[in-house]
Amino acid sequence: MKEFRKVLIYIDSILLPKGFKLFESEESGCIICDYRKSTNQSINSIAFLKREDKIKGFYYAVNFIEMELIIIPILTKNKLFGDVKPEKIDESFWVQKDTRYTLSDDGKDISEYEEVVNIFNLFYKQDAFPFFERWKDLNVLYEYIKDKTEEELWDILGQFAPMKKAVILKLCNDSNYQEFMDSYFQKQKEYFDEDPKDIDNIRYYNASKELKQVLDNTKPIYNV
Repeated sequence: MKEFRKVLIYIDSILLPKGFKLFESEESGCIICDYRKSTNQSINSIAFLKREDKIKGFYYAVNFIEMELIIIPILTKNKLFGDVKPEKIDESFWVQKDTRYTLSDDGKDISEYEEVVNIFNLFYKQDAFPFFERWKDLNVLYEYIKDKTEEELWDILGQFAPMKKAVILKLCNDSNYQEFMDSYFQKQKEYFDEDPKDIDNIRYYNASKELKQVLDNTKPIYNV
């Protein structure tokens, strides 16, 4: 434990001055260290875990909180998503990441202090920091996804890709928002009308209706 604290003190010295806060928890015999830096636009996270005498992981992700604050409560209310707070979401999107300097599943012995901190330095400087710099706000994601195909969007935005896209289009003041939102809502309504007793049809229809109501009364943030 003493060696682990030594590692944490070092990582604290790198991340805390840059605005990150450490959230430490325990699960299934692991100590999980989750460093998060929050702004009005995004939450950048860096995480790893300690299992027995090894440190594993080195993971990084971006939560676009402006989008999650809109979509997560609607998904949760309509039982399409677990009861999770928007700020607890790790990743808002999925793209290929650099993992040159992460730790394998085998991890590194905590006793190998110098090697662990050296790998962390490279991980932060070469992998995580450039990613955070690139994906600095939702408008960057908008520029990335606005011309993607529907199939590509599922890979980037996940299970709720159309709803996420609607939020992104509205917040980024895209002129195609209304047509896209109306079309998505109408499609969910048609599914519901075909089988109004199907639980998924009910949930997606209600969620799309609520999302449309919210977004139609939401002002854009970017490109205004």
